[in-house]
Amino acid sequence: MKYRHYAPKAEMTIITGRVERAVEYINMKIKEMKAKGKLVGVLATEETKDLYKGGYIISVGSRKN
Repeated sequence: MKYRHYAPKAEMTIITGRVERAVEYINMKIKEMKAKGKLVGVLATEETKDLYKGGYIISVGSRKN
């Protein structure tokens, strides 16, 4: 419990696969969650961050690194 304040109270989903399909799926989920009134955040790479349609997009850096 010492570091409990760092644990978010949110669902997290990791998406893997081909970039094009993953972006398509993530955009679908963003739209779905926003329609339910949920806040959405996406951890993206510099190369894909501009492909997401809504939510809070945070870049984790280049795919090369």
